[in-house]
Amino acid sequence: MQLNMEGRAKALYPVTVFKTRSQFNNKKPLSERVRWWFAGANFAIAITLLLLLDFGPRSHHFDDSAKYASKVVADGANGYSLARLRLLSRCVGYIRTNYVDPSRANAREMIIASLDEVERILPSLISNAIKNKKGDISGIQIQMGQATRSFDLGRITDLYTMNWKLIEIFEFVSQNLAPEMDPHDIEYAAVNGILRTLDPHSRLLEPRLFREMKMGTSGRFGGLGIVIGTRDGQIVIQSVMEGTPAEKAGLKSKDRIVQIEAESTMNMSLSEAVSRLRGVAGTPVVIWIMRKNFVEPEKLRIVRSNIALVSVRHKLLKDGVGYVHVKNFQQNTDGDLRNAIKSMGMKNGSPITGLVLDLRNNPGGLLSQAVQISDLFLSRGNVVTTVGSGNKVREEKIASPKRTYKDLPLIVLVNEESASASEIVAGAIRNHNRGLIVGQKTFGKGSVQVIYEIDDAALKLTIAQYLTPGDESIQGVGITPHIELAPMTVAKKGIELNVVGEGGESRFKNHLRNDARVRKYQSEVRVQYLNDLEPDEKDLDFPIRLAKRMITDAGQAKADQMLKRAQPLLALAKREQTNRLIEALDRMGVDWQNGNNAAKTQLKSSLNLDSSTRALKAGKEIKLSLAVSNRGKTDAYRVRGLSRSDSHLLSGHHFVLGRIPAGKTRTATVKFKIPRAFPAQAIPMHVDLYLDSATERIEGVESPRIQLAIEGLPRPRFAYTIQVNDSDGNGDGVINPGESVTLKVRIRNIGKGRAFKLLAALKNQGSESVFITKGRAWLDGLAPGETKDAAFELEIREAIKASDLKLRFSVEDTILRARLRHSLSLPYSPSSQRKFVLKEDRWNTSHSPSAVYAGADGSSNIVGFLPPDTLLRTDGKAGDWHRVPIADKLFGWIPADGLQPLGKRKTVPKRAKLNQLIQIQQPNIEFTNKTIHKTESPNLTLSGHASFPWLDKNQRPDLYIFRGQHKLFFSAGESPGVRSIPFEAKIDLKEGPNRISIYARAGNNLLYKKDVVIFRHGSEAKR
Repeated sequence: MQLNMEGRAKALYPVTVFKTRSQFNNKKPLSERVRWWFAGANFAIAITLLLLLDFGPRSHHFDDSAKYASKVVADGANGYSLARLRLLSRCVGYIRTNYVDPSRANAREMIIASLDEVERILPSLISNAIKNKKGDISGIQIQMGQATRSFDLGRITDLYTMNWKLIEIFEFVSQNLAPEMDPHDIEYAAVNGILRTLDPHSRLLEPRLFREMKMGTSGRFGGLGIVIGTRDGQIVIQSVMEGTPAEKAGLKSKDRIVQIEAESTMNMSLSEAVSRLRGVAGTPVVIWIMRKNFVEPEKLRIVRSNIALVSVRHKLLKDGVGYVHVKNFQQNTDGDLRNAIKSMGMKNGSPITGLVLDLRNNPGGLLSQAVQISDLFLSRGNVVTTVGSGNKVREEKIASPKRTYKDLPLIVLVNEESASASEIVAGAIRNHNRGLIVGQKTFGKGSVQVIYEIDDAALKLTIAQYLTPGDESIQGVGITPHIELAPMTVAKKGIELNVVGEGGESRFKNHLRNDARVRKYQSEVRVQYLNDLEPDEKDLDFPIRLAKRMITDAGQAKADQMLKRAQPLLALAKREQTNRLIEALDRMGVDWQNGNNAAKTQLKSSLNLDSSTRALKAGKEIKLSLAVSNRGKTDAYRVRGLSRSDSHLLSGHHFVLGRIPAGKTRTATVKFKIPRAFPAQAIPMHVDLYLDSATERIEGVESPRIQLAIEGLPRPRFAYTIQVNDSDGNGDGVINPGESVTLKVRIRNIGKGRAFKLLAALKNQGSESVFITKGRAWLDGLAPGETKDAAFELEIREAIKASDLKLRFSVEDTILRARLRHSLSLPYSPSSQRKFVLKEDRWNTSHSPSAVYAGADGSSNIVGFLPPDTLLRTDGKAGDWHRVPIADKLFGWIPADGLQPLGKRKTVPKRAKLNQLIQIQQPNIEFTNKTIHKTESPNLTLSGHASFPWLDKNQRPDLYIFRGQHKLFFSAGESPGVRSIPFEAKIDLKEGPNRISIYARAGNNLLYKKDVVIFRHGSEAKR
C-alpha cells in the first residue's frame, strides 16, 4: 500500500480557471450577472485583506520557484539531499494513516528521539531538550561541530508539524556535515529514532536488511547452496545442501573459500562473503577453495541457481509418531509441513499416529503461513483476528474443513522464544482444544507489522494487534502451556533451578499496551526436569521424549481428553525427574527431600564475601556465601536463594540450601570469575529467598545485601608504524603495480595496562587491485612499553591506482576488547623503473636532526630521527634515497640531500643509532578530578583533557561523552592540528548504574575510548 500524494494534492487544491474578456461579451440574465458581481466584490475584499494583514515572517521553506529550482539542480549535482528528508517524510505519512495506536505518537518526543539516534553515528552532533517552567519540552538546542542553533518546538503538536520542523533541523545539520558522512545512514537513523518511540517492532529496514528479510520470508534465493562461517579470519564451508550447484561442483564441508572473483576473502565479514556469493539464478561466480592436502587453491566456476531455504525439519520417531521442527514461517512453510507429514507416513508404512510440532525458538514470520498451518489441524472456527486502530479495521481468518488433520493427536512444543506467528498457531490450537501446548510461556508478541517499500529500503510498521480465538490478546502476556516444563542444571560449575522471570515482550520499554480481553491461564501440570540428554537418544531432549510418550500412551484429538489420559504418565515423569534431581543435589551435598513447611517460616540470612578487603579485581574469582539460619521449631524444606542486581555479573546466581533443620544453619556458596574486561565499579546486590519452585519470595524474610567494589584493570593503548618490504619487486620500500609486498607493522603498547592476547588484522576496503594473501597475526600479550612486530602479505595488481590502496589495519586485545582501527596511508608510485642497488657508503648527517622514512618516498611513515652530525653506513640506494640498516631485518630510508660523504678512514657503526618513532598513536584521556564509582547525587562533573600525539592530516580532533546511548557532551579542537582538548562536563545520573563513555578522536578514524561506571544510589536492585 502506498499513499497517492499526487492525488491528494489535486483534491486539496482545485484548479481555478480565469476567462478572457471576449468570453464575457455575451449578455447573461440579471440574476447571473448579480452573482458574478458579488463574486467579484468578495474577491476584491479578500485581496485587500491579504494586503493589509500581517502574517509574520514566512517559513524559509516557502522559497520562490527560481530559488527552489536552483536548489533542486544543486542537489542533483551533489547526489542525495539530507535537508529534504524525503524518506523520513514518506515514513511519517505512513505512520499518520496506518499506525495501530495514533495516541502513542508524541511529536516532540519523536524529535528528541530522532536526534538521539543520529547522535550515535554522527560524533559532531549533540542535541539537548529545552524545557519550560512546567517541565514540558519547549525547544531543542543543536550543536553541530562548532555551529549551534536553537529550534522552537512550542507549536509542534502533531506529526505534520513535526515533519516540517525536522526538515528545518536537518537542513542546519546538512550545512555543517563532513563530506565523508553518508546522508542515507543519517536519515535511516533519524527515522528509526522516531519509530523507537512507538513500539519495539516498528523500524526502517536499510536496503541490506530488507534484502535479507525478503529472502528469509520468500524461502528461496539465488546462490550456491552452502552454509558458511568464519574461522581465524577465513570463510569456511560448514555444510553443503543436497542437489545444489555447490554439491555438483564438488564442494565439501571444511573447504576454505580463499577468493571470490578477484577479491581475497581474508578478514572478509560473513555478510560481505554472503553478498558476493549470492546473485541472480543463472549467473556465474568464480571462487578459489583450499582443502586439506591441496598444494594451492583450486579455481571453480559455479553457476548460481534458486536455493530453497529449509524452514521445516522432520523425523519419524518410534511407534509411528512424527516430529517436525518449524524454524520460522516463510512462504513455503505450510507446503513443507504437509510434505513432511506425508513423507513420514510413507516411511512408517501407514499414516503417522501423532505429531510433535516443535515451535521452540521460532521467532515468527508470515501471518498467512501461521493461518495456513493452524488450518491444517482445525476444521472450523476462528484462527486469528487482526484489529487495527480503535477496532476500526477488523479481519477474521476462519479455518476451512478441507484437507485437515483434524483427528491427528497433536502436541505443540513452545518456549519463551516462540513469538508472533508461533503464538498464533499455539493460541489457535489451545483455544480450540485441538492439541496440548507443552513447554514454557511464550514471548507475548501480539502485534502485526506490514512492509512498505520505499526505494531500496522498507518501513516495517505495526498496523494491528491480533487476537486468538475468543478475542483473547496475548500482547505482553504470551501463551500459557497446558504442561509447563522447567529445566534445571546441576553441575560442578553451578546449580541452576528454573525460575519464571520477567521476559519476552513485556521487558521492552515501549511495548504496546494491551487493552483487549486477556484471559490468564494457569498450567495444569508443572514438570521440573534435569537439563541433560539421554546417552541413547542424544538428538531427542526431554520435552520431545515426553511429548512422544504422551502421544503413544494417551494420544487423543482433543487436548482435555489427552491431558486427562496422560495424568498417570505425567505423575510418573514428575517422580522420575524429582528423584533424579534429589540424587544429583545429594551428590553436591544438598538435601532436597520434600516436606511440609510451616505457614510462617522463621529464617535469618546473611551474605558474605570471602575476602578481608572487600575489594576485588577484574580477572579474579568471586566467592559469595549465603548463610541461612532456621529459628523456627520445624524444619524448612527446599530453601533456595536467587541473587538480584543491576549488574548481569551478579544477578541470577542460585544458592541451593535444601532442608534446614530447626535451630540449624546451612550455607551455600557460589563462585564465578570477574571478566578481565570488567570496568571498575561499585555494585550492590541482594539475595531473595524462596521455597521449592515458588515464584514469590518468602514473606517476612529480609533479603541480605552487600555492595562489591571491583577494581578494573589498567587499559592498554596502542601505537604502530608500518613499512613496505618489496624485496621481490624493485626494493624501494614503495608500493608499485605488479609487486608482491610484505607489510611490516611494529606495534607498541603505550598504555598503563597489559594487553593479554592481541589480534592484528588487515582488511581490504573494497578494491580488487589489492589481494591479501596473509591478513592476520596473533601476538601473545604486550606489556606496557613493549613492542612486537606483525607481518602481512599482499599481491598488487598491475591495474592498481593510488586510490585503490584502501586498507584498514586493526589491533585488538581480544580479552580486554581494547582496540585500535585505522585506515592505512601507504606510499605508492605508478612506476617501478627505479631499482634498488646494493652499494655501501658512509655518511655524516646535517647539523639538524634528520628524518628516517619507512620507504624511499616522502609520503612514507617516519620511523625515527638521527641526531645532528651522526656517522652512519648505508647499504644501497634507490634513486636519490639511501637505505639505512637500523635493526635486525629492519631498514630506513634517508634522502641524499640530508647526507654528506665521509672518507673511508673513519670508523662508522654497522647500524645507525636511531631515535625510533612509533608515529601513529592513539589519543589519551586523563581525568583531573578523582574518579568516583558511587554517589547519591543526581549529577557530577567530569573534568580532564584529551591529548593527541598523532593527527590525520589537516584534521581537527574532537572529544565526546555518552551516558549509555545518550550523548551529553561534545568539544572540538579550536583549529586543525590542536594537540589537546580540555573538558569539563556536567553528567546527569539516573538511579542505578551509569556507564559513562568518553571518546577522543584524532581525525576521522583513529579513536580511543575510556569507560567509567558510576552507581547512583536511591534505587534498589531489581526484585
